Amino acid sequence: MTFDRFLEISRDALWEKSAKNSALAFYNEFKSVIQKPMNFLRGVGLMNVLDKQYNKVEFIDENGKKKTKPKRDKWNSMDILGVSVNEMSNIQKEVKNTSMINSLNSVIAQYFDECKLYPISLKKVGNNPKVEIYNKIPYEILIEKAFIQPIKIFTNDIYIESEKALIQFRSFESNGAKSFSVQGEIKGEFANQGKIGEGPINYILEDIGLPNIIDKDLKVNKDLEYTANLIYDWFNTIKQEGYKFSDDNKLKDKDNFIKEAIKKGRKYLYSKIFEMKLLDVLDNNNKKINEFTKQSILYAKSQLDISSVFVKIS
Repeated sequence: MTFDRFLEISRDALWEKSAKNSALAFYNEFKSVIQKPMNFLRGVGLMNVLDKQYNKVEFIDENGKKKTKPKRDKWNSMDILGVSVNEMSNIQKEVKNTSMINSLNSVIAQYFDECKLYPISLKKVGNNPKVEIYNKIPYEILIEKAFIQPIKIFTNDIYIESEKALIQFRSFESNGAKSFSVQGEIKGEFANQGKIGEGPINYILEDIGLPNIIDKDLKVNKDLEYTANLIYDWFNTIKQEGYKFSDDNKLKDKDNFIKEAIKKGRKYLYSKIFEMKLLDVLDNNNKKINEFTKQSILYAKSQLDISSVFVKIS
């Protein structure tokens, strides 16, 4: 047996054990109320209908403005769907009759409350998985003290810190190192709850009334020395305006900075351009940075104001 085959079998065995533990945890949690018989679906039938309907319905805010919907898994993180066999056709009809996100969520919530419909999010689990219900009631967190940590001159990341979480933004290579992207990851109290890609970052900024910062202008000039000079000059400009770096001694020698920046390459330069834009829209704007931090956490946890109820087993 090859080592690769051994790893494949080991992974399959772990997932099989995880699936059995998850099924048992779900049954123990809901066995006294669940409407039997119940089918469990993955990517077919009613689950597929829900996915398609989410793409069709509109999201209108309180001011009557049509808004962009987030990705499906941030609306509902279900990997499988438990549904009462006797109610499946009725649920499907009601789902297909919805035209707004709120009405679609209401149908799901109604049948969830009646123990006839269970969207379920699955993670690889051990012997004692935790069963939690998300979005049965609106989830709120209060962020009042968010701030951007001082920039570190030669790292590829930047942090927003608050009383509830630490969000790390960093750049990654994509498309075979031909391009780069930025990703945010929630750390701290909500560790391992999810990540935020470039699309969601812009989605949240737009939602709270701020301009997009990831667009065609977020790129590195082919002349790396030109971009490195641009970043050095910007660093010194904001330093003179009173900005405090964590290690501003690294700005004393411009030639050394340019040499080191070019050595670190395009990914480093890309991350610094992102930091420049993030500071532009969020620094010294307490209300907006608090709201951005809050929405980032809620997005990562799939608990936005338009997210629907689901069961998470983890």
